[in-house]
Amino acid sequence: MTTGTPAAPKAPKTPKAAAPKTPKPAAAPKPAAAPKASATTQAQSQMSLLPAYAQLGESATVALAELPPNSDLIGPAPTDAFASNIKEFGVIQPILLQRRTNGTYIVAGGRRRVKAARLAGMRTVPALVYPVGWVSIEVLTTIENEQRSDNAAADLAACESLIAQGANEAVISEATGKSVAGIRNLLRLKGLIPELRTAFNEGKFKDSVAFKIIGLKPDDQRRLISTLAKDGRLINKDVDLIIASTIQPKPAAPAVAATPATAAPAAAVDDDEEEDTRPWYEQVIDLVKQIQALAPADATDIGEIADDLLKFAEYAAAQAVATP
Repeated sequence: MTTGTPAAPKAPKTPKAAAPKTPKPAAAPKPAAAPKASATTQAQSQMSLLPAYAQLGESATVALAELPPNSDLIGPAPTDAFASNIKEFGVIQPILLQRRTNGTYIVAGGRRRVKAARLAGMRTVPALVYPVGWVSIEVLTTIENEQRSDNAAADLAACESLIAQGANEAVISEATGKSVAGIRNLLRLKGLIPELRTAFNEGKFKDSVAFKIIGLKPDDQRRLISTLAKDGRLINKDVDLIIASTIQPKPAAPAVAATPATAAPAAAVDDDEEEDTRPWYEQVIDLVKQIQALAPADATDIGEIADDLLKFAEYAAAQAVATP
């Protein structure tokens, strides 16, 4: 039997050293969530009602031909005195414009000045030009009107546009400086029927007349259209006549016949006292004015009744004059 060289014993395997595990870095703490913006803040950011930075308007001389036509400029036409002033002295106070990216302009303030300059035959006007997007055009319009004479028609259009974009009364108040109550009162003018709203935008009646008109029902408002077509404008008296015609006098209480036993003695007649032969409505007007003078200021119910009586009597007087 052949004897072979015994195999050398195998060296024991050296166990592999386990690679040290690299500890995972600790997760970075999540940044705290930013506080959720309020609806008011979101609306302001979206529409730039409140500018994030001051912006000085760029002084420029702009050709009137580059501005929108008069038919697109909401508000009253310039008075003869105002137009004459512009013709003599020119436009001293620059108008406010916003320039679109395509180079066209939006008139934010100074619509009457633009119309008067055109009447005067001017070709250019001084302007302060702001870029579109810096602040809402409606806010710029309202602020300009607050710093100058009111233009309720333009303010109403501006507020309606802002509300359509998502703003509420509080946001508009903060951005423009108008009180919330003032904004709500202005929005009441939405009650004008379309034909009268158009006439209001064209300056054919004053703010005070507009606020009277919205107290009328739509059918009664339509009765003013013929007067507007005939005279080209509306005044307070036109509306007062419509109001008076809508007041229905209260039916008189049925008279209780007096029996001979309870009949009151006839009042003594002063021979020196002359009988008042004036028409009944003139006598009523005098009596109501006496009531108004005697009633205390806090007696609002009496005051309202007296106002209604006075309007009715004045309407009757006007009808008597119109119908001989």
